[in-house]
Amino acid sequence: MNIKDIYWLAGLFDGEACFVWNKQNRTPAVQIAMTDEDTIIKVCKLLHHPRYYLNKKKKEHHKQCYSIHTSGKLAVGIMMTLYSLLSKRRQEDIQRVLGEWKQVPNRYKVGMKHRTESLNKRPLTDKQRWAF
Repeated sequence: MNIKDIYWLAGLFDGEACFVWNKQNRTPAVQIAMTDEDTIIKVCKLLHHPRYYLNKKKKEHHKQCYSIHTSGKLAVGIMMTLYSLLSKRRQEDIQRVLGEWKQVPNRYKVGMKHRTESLNKRPLTDKQRWAF
């Protein structure tokens, strides 16, 4: 990934992404959703994230929405890489999430088991697609 890609991701994530603390798994998470499938595929490729989701339409006349959800080390890496390029509100979200993460013992292992299992052992559902 080059610097141009990092700036592009920062602009996209500043407007479209959500930086959250997953209470159930006790891990940081990053989510992004939009109706542009080509943009979601580009994000997947830049982050080396192998799949994305097709979200259920709330109403028939709505456009199809696509999303990426990631957690654990990849989410922390995204947050730390983009932090200085994001708006104050997004920086505050990241500070809150990473503050929670720092309180977790063995935090570097949290969230990775679920990711590995979901990538290697579970088949894709009809709501998921391979990005590459």
